[in-house]
Amino acid sequence: MAPLNPFPPVHPDAWSAHQQVLADYSGTVGDLITQFASFTGRAVNQVPFPGSWTAGQVAEHLEKSNIMITRALVLPGQPAHRDPAARIAELRESFLDLRVKFKSPDFILPIRGTYDHETMARQLRLSAEALLEAAREVRPDELIQVPAFGEISRLEILHFVLYHTRRHLHQLRNILAHLPPGEPGGKTDSNSPDA
Repeated sequence: MAPLNPFPPVHPDAWSAHQQVLADYSGTVGDLITQFASFTGRAVNQVPFPGSWTAGQVAEHLEKSNIMITRALVLPGQPAHRDPAARIAELRESFLDLRVKFKSPDFILPIRGTYDHETMARQLRLSAEALLEAAREVRPDELIQVPAFGEISRLEILHFVLYHTRRHLHQLRNILAHLPPGEPGGKTDSNSPDA
């Protein structure tokens, strides 16, 4: 009788979904970095309307979130006793429903007063690259314990990252659309389709 393999192969569906979410996240990060580049000059620090974050605050929040998720991804995992994709639909529905407002945990709230555009763009990009690098090396079908989520598979948490980033990409577009005309990084024509 052959000994049990303590490291069973990754299920092909989980592996395929893992590769897809990494590709989708990589593309979304590219869109995010491009959108963030639109905030030139002082626009990165401008509040577009009451209650809104600035573009710099959104970038810092995402950077902090990326760092925390990167740390979570490398936590010791356990073999899944359930479908490792079970929570993906729930995460998609929650985070892509833009009518729902969330309160960020304190540890990923933006705290800097003002932002240097180039520095923040670099930190955001580096945090996303580190997350992707860690994500490529882990088993997507293993479960980890993350305080904000409880028991979650790495595949599910990577989907959270994708949906969370897409949500904030939409937020950056909204911020840019609400900056006053003529501001660096703001609208140039109040009759533009984004106005």
